[in-house]
Amino acid sequence: MLKLILLSLVLVANSAFADTSIFKCPVNARITSASADDLAKLGFSGGAAGFDNGVRTIKYDKQLEPIPEVMNHVIAHECAHHVLGHAEFTIKNYYANERLQENPADCLASKMLVRQLGYGKKEFNVIINYLKNPPRGYRIAWCAK
Repeated sequence: MLKLILLSLVLVANSAFADTSIFKCPVNARITSASADDLAKLGFSGGAAGFDNGVRTIKYDKQLEPIPEVMNHVIAHECAHHVLGHAEFTIKNYYANERLQENPADCLASKMLVRQLGYGKKEFNVIINYLKNPPRGYRIAWCAK
């Protein structure tokens, strides 16, 4: 009976660890959550990449925490902006810069999630369903290949 309880605890601990894996940006960046309102005040939704007193920062919407697949995608996407050098400039118009900055950040984020967290079809389907933007969602999944 004791062995069964211990085995159950190990399985629960392992599944809990897998569910709470958080993407780690390969460049040194401070990752914090923010409210949707705070992000909106900065002109962003979902997440933002920038600098605070010379320190790379990534902010993600704390409402995403119950959906780790999406939260990790947002963190990886913002990290990709740092890796690609996009975070050095303030972008006010998302749509004007979608092809130049958002698409490459989405693709790099997808590749990093596959390598670091082993994302596959299941995780990318969660992201696609959350985004409610099929072209972007499918592009994110396609880039992971």
